[in-house]
Amino acid sequence: MIRKIILAPMFLIALLFSQFVLAHGSDAANKSSTCACKHPMKKMMSSLQLNSEQEAKIHAIKAQTKPLIQEYWKQIKTLNQQINSLSMSDKVDEAKLNDLIKQKTDLNSKIMKNRVITKNQIYHVLTPAQQQQLTTMMSQWRNNAKASHGKCQCKKAAAQ
Repeated sequence: MIRKIILAPMFLIALLFSQFVLAHGSDAANKSSTCACKHPMKKMMSSLQLNSEQEAKIHAIKAQTKPLIQEYWKQIKTLNQQINSLSMSDKVDEAKLNDLIKQKTDLNSKIMKNRVITKNQIYHVLTPAQQQQLTTMMSQWRNNAKASHGKCQCKKAAAQ
């Protein structure tokens, strides 16, 4: 009887802590995932063995670009909300819908252009050997991404 009284609370405590540990353990596993779709450029840059001057220049380039990209994404989010509200209305105003789609397309184009310019600036900070190494890694990443299209486990895990 005394044994049951002692073991029951210990079992409940172990059960409670195991849920906590398992929940946080899976988050840590997701964060340390080696999935190729998570921050591929960051992973490639870390393997290039950049010197401190190169790191500073690259950081400055990214810092210059980041606020603009964030502003574009905020605008896209607002446009998406407006498009969704149009889809819920009684009648769709096609002229307004076309205008919203054009605005969103323009913003997506600006984001793409900004990313290309940023990558180009970063590329020219690298030495010729690092440029070659980065080109090779990006080519491999594209091939792997094509081969594993739709098979990414990190997105499926995040959705659960």
